[in-house]
Amino acid sequence: MNNKNKIIKYLLPISTLFLGTSLFISCTKTQDTPGKPEPVKAEEQKLEQQKVVFATSQAKIWPLMRGITGLIDYYNKNFKDTQNFLEVELKTSEDTKADTEDKTANTLDSDLSATGSKYDLILGNKSSAYVANSYNKLLDVSSSIGTNLFPEKLVENHNKILGSNDITSLKSLPFDLNDTEAIFFNLDVMSVLFDLIKQGGGSIDENSNIYKQVMQAKNKGNSLPEHSFFKALNIKNENVFKDFIVNDDTFSLIDNAFEFAHKVFDGLTVDNSKVFDDTTDATIFSIDYTENVLYKDIISKTGKALWEEKLVKDKNQKDELKVVKNLESDQQVKTSLLDTYQEWNKAFKQIQFTKNNNKWNSHIIESNNPQNQQTNNNQKLNSKTFYSVDLDISGAIRQFNAAFVYMPGVGMNYSVKSPWSKYFASETNKPSSWATRDDVLAISQATKANKDSEFEAYKDGGSSLIVIKSDNDAKNQAVVKFLDFLYKGEITNPLTNKKVSTNQYIIEKTGYFLPTKEVIKQETIDSLKQTRTNYLNEFTKLENDLKNSSLDQTAKKDLESKLDSYDIAINNLQSGIISIESALKFISNDKVKLVPQPAHKDLGKMGNTIINQFKESTKKDKPLVLPKQDFLSKLLEDIKSI
Repeated sequence: MNNKNKIIKYLLPISTLFLGTSLFISCTKTQDTPGKPEPVKAEEQKLEQQKVVFATSQAKIWPLMRGITGLIDYYNKNFKDTQNFLEVELKTSEDTKADTEDKTANTLDSDLSATGSKYDLILGNKSSAYVANSYNKLLDVSSSIGTNLFPEKLVENHNKILGSNDITSLKSLPFDLNDTEAIFFNLDVMSVLFDLIKQGGGSIDENSNIYKQVMQAKNKGNSLPEHSFFKALNIKNENVFKDFIVNDDTFSLIDNAFEFAHKVFDGLTVDNSKVFDDTTDATIFSIDYTENVLYKDIISKTGKALWEEKLVKDKNQKDELKVVKNLESDQQVKTSLLDTYQEWNKAFKQIQFTKNNNKWNSHIIESNNPQNQQTNNNQKLNSKTFYSVDLDISGAIRQFNAAFVYMPGVGMNYSVKSPWSKYFASETNKPSSWATRDDVLAISQATKANKDSEFEAYKDGGSSLIVIKSDNDAKNQAVVKFLDFLYKGEITNPLTNKKVSTNQYIIEKTGYFLPTKEVIKQETIDSLKQTRTNYLNEFTKLENDLKNSSLDQTAKKDLESKLDSYDIAINNLQSGIISIESALKFISNDKVKLVPQPAHKDLGKMGNTIINQFKESTKKDKPLVLPKQDFLSKLLEDIKSI
């Protein structure tokens, strides 16, 4: 097998659980100024039947696609008579039949090895970027979209790709970024836990932001369901939380979050008489992207990732890009992983309930006890529950079944009662009782392991665009023109009928943001916060207008539609704000390091092993924790062929 095929084999199965993706885009010259149409040249008339095909593995209803569709429609309508224009056609997973980024990469490889790519622009990961590069089919757009457009520290995840030793240019264009480990709180549940902690002799820092938010949320929004597990909790004794102090660091420091879950769980009992048939499973703390949080924890403690991509000298003293396996070769990294794994597992406990003669009987299950067994359909209160990518984690916050979680910021619209969350639910889910914006707080991602950690680690969750080079220069120029609009253009905001940047449009429509230097700054954050405040005021006004009993049905529907649009935008703005805040902290602080993206299929395999093991540790039926050395051995086995 030649080297090219080897690397394709390595790259294609990289797990799509890693949201951060990449793409090599180089440079074709264009004279366009974003937002300023130029007259079309006569010689380009013959290209009017051609299109720029933009492919993605995402479905039409995914948040990002809702925004991209609007951008493309606006572009096609407003730039159709300008120089270098070709119509852009979006093909979602319903069209491409590829529902993961790796499947898209497989399709690209098949096409390029046969007649050529059907796509000109791909939302994908390093698999597609490498495939295109291996066929010399990555388009050079650096004169328009180059490294100088993005923060230097962020480029570290986008200037490397196996098979290329050049790290001076972008091998990927970062496109839609978002915090994948934003911290979400259900403030009503937190209020219950805070009261219990104080009853047990603990204290809550009243100057902390989380305490102030909990206090502000009282008597607002919706309330805990009557049969919630959190209404059945009692303290074990009046001193059980003695010397326990809760503040903002309790949740924003990763190890502290686990400690909180462990300590609170151990200090509480559940009143069996308050468990009912409609009591639903609940959790104190939950994580979505488990592997990313573990990677960040290790980087924060050691300053080193489990793996790194580095240029090393080959036997001929030439630079060669290699994956350096710190987990295998660095004892500090190895020890840190073992210790962290062991500490995390202490938090994995469950109170299981079984019904006998119309009474609920309980027993505690600890994950590290291999004899644990339970029956299906019991209720549980987990001190820790791990989920893979699933909207259920948003549902846990929305339905008052979780105190706090680490999850993607773009889940904001699914974590509260909103038009999007109601779209995916039936009336049997009782959306009228769901948590509202007043009940939920979302803040920036956790980046530090504990107060003694020297470093912090940032995860650039999101995707990249892969630009495929055409044999037709006019089409290449059309692709560059569209990219220029995406990153630097303006669009009419349908809510205000005023021009806004494409970045603000993407934020309001999707919750993602464009990670350019121009965007990642405090001025952007301040502006978005003001916009959100304005929208909240308009939302309140529309709610009041809808109370007018003289409205006819047409007017009422128009107001309801506009209210829904503001509702979605307000939530998405919060997602964008906290994600840009994380990115700004990252680029402004040398102590904040970047979590590397997987450059090899086995790094994706390692990520899946981490996810699956923690799922095993917290599953409802016979949870089981591997001994720490066995866990390490599995990870080393995953990466031994690299």
